[in-house]
Amino acid sequence: MFVDIGVFLMAVSFAIFAVFFAKNLWRLSFVAKSVGETAKQMESSFNGTLDQVEKVLDNTHATAMDVEVKISALNGVFYTVGEVGHTTDLISEELNDLTVGYANGRRVEGEKPFIRIIQGAEFVKGVIKSWKRGQTV
Repeated sequence: MFVDIGVFLMAVSFAIFAVFFAKNLWRLSFVAKSVGETAKQMESSFNGTLDQVEKVLDNTHATAMDVEVKISALNGVFYTVGEVGHTTDLISEELNDLTVGYANGRRVEGEKPFIRIIQGAEFVKGVIKSWKRGQTV
């Protein structure tokens, strides 16, 4: 009889153990399912992030190309400025030679129109200065 009671208690304890073990396995399956769904969501989120990064890189490339085009367009402007500087240098050399000629008392062909232009400019400057002085009074 004690053997029967012992076998019965062992069977009951095994049944209780099996129920708790099945319950824990059931919960573990829900956890595994939740982890799987989370991994799928992370994968889709990661794909979305990669798409956004790709768009940012495309926009960056477009911006870099735009800057390159604008810089190449400015090359002509800098070339033109260089040519203007060269031309200004030539003009100033000619004016310097002309001024040295006047300082040495040398007569230059066509100097009278040049002198008249300078006198006219000085006269206009004096008129404008007088007119501005009259406005402030």
